[in-house]
Amino acid sequence: NAAVAVCETLRRYGLSPVIKWANDVFVDDKKICGILTEASCDFEQNKLKYAVVGIGVNLDAETFPLEIENIATSVYKEGKIKVDKNQFIAEILNAYSNLEDEIKSGNYLQEYKRRCFILGKKVTVYQNDYSYLATALDVTESGALKVDKNGEIITVSSGEVSIKL
Repeated sequence: NAAVAVCETLRRYGLSPVIKWANDVFVDDKKICGILTEASCDFEQNKLKYAVVGIGVNLDAETFPLEIENIATSVYKEGKIKVDKNQFIAEILNAYSNLEDEIKSGNYLQEYKRRCFILGKKVTVYQNDYSYLATALDVTESGALKVDKNGEIITVSSGEVSIKL
């Protein structure tokens, strides 16, 4: 999982990253990384056709625009460390490569869950034009989020989850 690889890389810089489902990485209650994924499957042959992962990490920003200064951070702002971008990319790729066996076996999920700070917390789930309050319970093997909405267990596979920090 890309989020786990980013967390492993950020730990090497002395930071304590956590994951907000599905693909955001936070440090000290502020977003430091967003990850976008897209994939296509061939259902007739039951295999993945392609997967694209885009990872955006705030590396050396010292300040942020007023509207996001309280919710965004960077490696530099957190650790006062200047980061070589090429080295950082290589470290993420190495961390991801080291997770390859864990990904194939599904064992990475335990590490993902361990770092996912919303589990057990009250969240607002946003899907299309609809939102509702729920408690985040678990992450499934397919990466979906299980939530409890007033006693009804719902599996969320897309959308956005917000938590008041």
